[in-house]
Amino acid sequence: MMNESSSIKKNAILLFLISVFAKGFAFLREILLAYYFGAGLLIDAYNAGITLSNSLLFLFSGGAFIPLLISFILDTQNVKDKKRLNGFFLFLLSLSLLIVLVTYIFAPYLISSVNEAIRSDVVSVVRITAFATFFYALSSIIRAILNSYSEYKFSGAQDLVMTIVLVIGIFLAKDGRSLEVLSYTLLFASMFRVIIQVPSLVRASKNWVWDIELKIRSIFDYSRSFFPMILATLIPQIMIVSTRIVSSHLGEGVISGLSYADRTSDLVKSLVAYSLGAVIVAPLSKSLKNGDSDKFMKVLNKSLVYSFAVSIPLFFVFLFWGSDIVQLLYQRGSFTSDATAITGEALSYYAFATLFSSPIFVVMSAMYSSQNWKGVMLTTGIAVLVGTSFMFMTYQEWGIMSVALSLGVYSIITFVMLYSIVVRNHGIKYSLDLLQPILKLVAINFLSFTPAFFLYENNILYMALIPVIYIILSAISKEMVFVNTYKSSIKILKRFLPNQ
Repeated sequence: MMNESSSIKKNAILLFLISVFAKGFAFLREILLAYYFGAGLLIDAYNAGITLSNSLLFLFSGGAFIPLLISFILDTQNVKDKKRLNGFFLFLLSLSLLIVLVTYIFAPYLISSVNEAIRSDVVSVVRITAFATFFYALSSIIRAILNSYSEYKFSGAQDLVMTIVLVIGIFLAKDGRSLEVLSYTLLFASMFRVIIQVPSLVRASKNWVWDIELKIRSIFDYSRSFFPMILATLIPQIMIVSTRIVSSHLGEGVISGLSYADRTSDLVKSLVAYSLGAVIVAPLSKSLKNGDSDKFMKVLNKSLVYSFAVSIPLFFVFLFWGSDIVQLLYQRGSFTSDATAITGEALSYYAFATLFSSPIFVVMSAMYSSQNWKGVMLTTGIAVLVGTSFMFMTYQEWGIMSVALSLGVYSIITFVMLYSIVVRNHGIKYSLDLLQPILKLVAINFLSFTPAFFLYENNILYMALIPVIYIILSAISKEMVFVNTYKSSIKILKRFLPNQ
């Protein structure tokens, strides 16, 4: 069984390294996009269009889509089960094509609330990029099959290949500043998500049955578990789409500023959130299966502490130095000082959403492990209702601050409610185990970052105070809370593996 432990660790490290390279190219893409296209009406239309398309793509790749498919695959006991599961896969692909068709036909009506100045361009972007939904669905199904048979290398590389193609697309589109080229690049990149997995699929083909048996009863049985997850994934996308619609009425460059700020914060936090969230699913599921609430909550709380250990410093960095970060990263080429002001303001107020976004991903893993889709739908539904209501009531007066803060409102409500559901099911006493280290993290980071913020204008060297104060306070607290998240999560995983 030691070989199994070594294999899991090796695959987890491989996926993490691939994610690092993928996020690196994604970061390069944002810099190039800002350099060549800036933050005007053209790129506003592009960002508004791909926001709707990305919401569709996320239905067939985000949340628990792939883990749930893997659970279906692992539960297949014989050839007949595999044939019927293939029938469900075919049903999902047909559903994705139907969504593409509906989106293409009704695109003008779907984005009718967008500012008229960019509406026609947004329709063009949506109609082109919507076709990527089918290829995302196909690549997710293939990835689920491959991961079920421990074929990680090429399935994990699909995001890396996709971002490389998107970077190439910027160079192809920059001369003519072509929205069509940027849009078609996203479509072609989604095709490469499928192509890159073909070598692994060939190797895994001997373990899978490729015949299809369409049984209405089987499709219905799979759908009963599947579609609550789809709805739970769809609801948060309403919040994102709403922010872009409102932003389109706040002036030129606001949509782009929010998009740059959103992706800048996501590039940093997603590495930790995705790798940690993926690694803890196995021990959480195992603890649930064994009825061990104590181990379940210890894994969850420890993972949340590691997640907050990253998100709390990011909160202070974005809040205090949002504009400085944007100026350093983007202000060159077509990205003007006005664009920096808009994006910097958005990034500063995005800090509140950043504080809880990674912990949300971790606690979502706990909800997915128990397949508590109703709890997820209820929580995200209430959070979206409150967040959008806050935005619509304040955006005319507060502008971009209202839109960015609404995402913070959504994130805070989502995390608190999700964690409350988990604690209610396993014991309120466990919430105290999380509260103490979180308060310690907040205190240490506040005392570390605040002096540097007030002294920063006088001398940038005062930034060196941050790590010095942090280390001293951590030593005084007798616990270095800013730990290596990845290694710690691997230790958690190994602890729950059988020892033989």
